[in-house]
Amino acid sequence: MALTTTQIKALKPKAERYDVSIPCEDEEGNPVPGGQLRIYPNGRKVFRDRNNGDPITIGPFPAITLSTFHERLKENHKLRGRGIDPKEHQKQQKIATDRAKAAAAAALTVEQLAAEFVAEYVRKRHKDPGQCERLLNAEILGTEAKPKWRYRKVGELTLRDAVLLTRAIDERAPAVANDTVSLIKKLWRFGASQGHDIDAKEMADLEKQNPEEPRERALDVDEIRKLWTNLDELRSTQPGGTLKKGREDRRGTREEPRLSRAVAIGLKLLLVTAQRRGELLKARWSDIDLDKKLWTIPEAHLKTAKKRRKKADSAEDENRREKAHRVPLSELALELLRELKDEQGRQNRDSAYVFPTAHSKRLGDASMEEKSLTRAAARNQCGLEHWTPHDLRRTAATHMNRLGINFIWVEKVLNHKLQGMLKVYNKHPYEDEKRSALDQWASELQRIVAGESNIVALGERQAAKQSAA
Repeated sequence: MALTTTQIKALKPKAERYDVSIPCEDEEGNPVPGGQLRIYPNGRKVFRDRNNGDPITIGPFPAITLSTFHERLKENHKLRGRGIDPKEHQKQQKIATDRAKAAAAAALTVEQLAAEFVAEYVRKRHKDPGQCERLLNAEILGTEAKPKWRYRKVGELTLRDAVLLTRAIDERAPAVANDTVSLIKKLWRFGASQGHDIDAKEMADLEKQNPEEPRERALDVDEIRKLWTNLDELRSTQPGGTLKKGREDRRGTREEPRLSRAVAIGLKLLLVTAQRRGELLKARWSDIDLDKKLWTIPEAHLKTAKKRRKKADSAEDENRREKAHRVPLSELALELLRELKDEQGRQNRDSAYVFPTAHSKRLGDASMEEKSLTRAAARNQCGLEHWTPHDLRRTAATHMNRLGINFIWVEKVLNHKLQGMLKVYNKHPYEDEKRSALDQWASELQRIVAGESNIVALGERQAAKQSAA
């Protein structure tokens, strides 16, 4: 009598493993010998073919169904009828399959893998597809005239190749080298996940050339005033203009206009709103309600967004999402946004973006590149100790805490997730509290710029503490 799937599920384990015979018949109704189910003490059940005393493991139940087991058993029976040992046949098949996979892997170039990676992962799931593609092309693939890994076979590349590639990048751009390390690992993991015969572990031990330490830079009161004034004037104290051959000795330090009005306003808004650079530059005018004094950052634009982001049909669809981050706009923020809108009007720019690209003829209506503010800041340090756009967000948070604003309010402004039990039990949205925090900070910022702040500069306060101790 044939054993059914239900009956197999009902078989219970015993203290010792035991075997149950599995009857099977061929297409003509003749019995096919050798069918067996082995039940282990831990409850695991495995189909086997006794194979004339040299058992072949077919596979575990229920991953291997009863019908599949019957088919495999009948195939083995036919092989034996032709004088072929099923076990040896299975080994030869595995060898042939492994060779085919190795040949396919050897034929797969990095360029081919990269094309699939961009199409199936980067453009669908990466938070900054453009930047990722640029890094991939510039540092991993190279150009057709000067290729790097573009035409290399994936199966031939080793960890040593990756170390040498990133080490060469590190000599000229340490931060880019670190990004390239992460991208290589991600590319290899993607290839393995898509069924290519790629060993993702080959690149797992690749380490960043320069382990990154978290920055701690926050501008003090005097630095904020100096920066704001320079941004107002669109001027920066910089080493003198473009270097020309034979004139290096004439390079001095002078003040010169080096900022566009839009970039200057962008840097100010980072300080006023305490939001992230990428979130600000991706903002659209439809995200901003000047009447309600509210900026809604869609989930798709958030750094904290899930890796697999759903595409929305319109800005309104995105803004309805519950996980969108709402940023109350102070009067100072509104003033800057209106100034920006007027500036676009004077330039006859009709863009959906608050910060449209300067290359609209080539890119169409797109947002300013995410690193535009970083490059502008690098060229316009305004005579201050080195700072980055993200330091402005940290500066805002630091001074809000110095004002005595509740730290949870500040964390909510920054869109940080609460930790521990607060994360579990505190579900209050803090919309009014965020508005209060940003209004207080805007008022204090205006006092700082006017030279009326009563907050001691951070360096002076630390020095006072040390002298008191």
